Amino acid sequence: IQPRMQSFFREHGYEVVRFNHMKGPQLTEYTRVTAADMIAALRSIDGPDVEALIQFGANLPLAAIADEAERWLGKPVIPVNTATYWHALRHNGIADKMPGHTRLLSEF
Repeated sequence: IQPRMQSFFREHGYEVVRFNHMKGPQLTEYTRVTAADMIAALRSIDGPDVEALIQFGANLPLAAIADEAERWLGKPVIPVNTATYWHALRHNGIADKMPGHTRLLSEF
């Protein structure tokens, strides 16, 4: 998946600085990832050269801690499920803001 993701972002003018593929022995293992695991993963790819952290993989429950992570990282953290929900709302003319659910949902 990594080469495809990097290619997608490069085609849209973004550089993938670092990538962390949180592999599990089975697909269902992603739903058992702890908040501590996700925090460690975010920290492993963060750095001064990173402008935002984007999570792909709908089975990873990052949305629950993404808003908090934005505060301690000082940059956007965008989980795929949150972005998909935001896009569906905006695409259907719903512009409601949702404070406490990442900058994407609370500001845009």
